Amino acid sequence: MLDGDDPEDRRLLFGCEDGAIRRWDETSVSDDTLRIASSVLLGPYAAEEEVRFSHLKITLADDQHGARAEVYCSPTPDVMGPVRFTVDLVPGQNPYNFRKAAGCYYWVRVYNANVSERWAYESGMVSTQRIGRKRVRR
Repeated sequence: MLDGDDPEDRRLLFGCEDGAIRRWDETSVSDDTLRIASSVLLGPYAAEEEVRFSHLKITLADDQHGARAEVYCSPTPDVMGPVRFTVDLVPGQNPYNFRKAAGCYYWVRVYNANVSERWAYESGMVSTQRIGRKRVRR
């Protein structure tokens, strides 16, 4: 921590593996010209029985950029399986997405791959409908 008399002189510094010393900057969108990966993986969410996942609604920060959401469903909690569907998100409240996927476990991954954009996740909702009992896989 560099501590100066003026608040603008105070900086948080990081010693990095490559020997460089870097400082924290909340407005940066890259790290030495490398894109800063920004994603969040929510889950696995478990259901007592096999469910149909639908009515996805995600809210992002109004004052930033959009993102993309991917939904995964699986019969087991340790394997996400393939992407069931993707949704492009805009800043603010997004409308309900009515695409469906089924499984006992599900995940939602939200990310933005554009280096010049920032995004912030605020909230998310999903509806599930029971469609059957969990099956024992042998």
